[in-house]
Amino acid sequence: MSFQPILTDSEIGEMKAHLRAMERKRDTLAIQVAKTLNLPSIWTLEMVDWNNPLITGIGDELKQLDCEINELTWDIAEAEAIQENNLDFFQAEKTVYSFLGKLSTEDALSYLKQLGLTTHGLIGKVAENPNFISETYGVKVL
Repeated sequence: MSFQPILTDSEIGEMKAHLRAMERKRDTLAIQVAKTLNLPSIWTLEMVDWNNPLITGIGDELKQLDCEINELTWDIAEAEAIQENNLDFFQAEKTVYSFLGKLSTEDALSYLKQLGLTTHGLIGKVAENPNFISETYGVKVL
């Protein structure tokens, strides 16, 4: 088991400030794309033609920022879990979201429905038994 430092409130606050700055940058880039391509007020990344020369490079920068934002969000959650002595629940949450993220939406919903659980219910089960997913995935429950 590796040592995990307990960050101070100030250090976690700095991480959160950095996260907000990254989110503002991402939002600014998204607004730039929307204005440049004259997208409707509600749009998704899938609607964007990333090969359009007017926005060359912005797509890669947005994807990179999203990855960094996701990683920092998990780092903050882990630091807070360590601080609150709740690391087991954090690990369960990270395991569940990673697992569900690898499935198609349909498969994830089917798995949860078979177990009669919500995502948060599954997190609770994994917190109680870290092997819960491997013991139940692919097994007909009903």
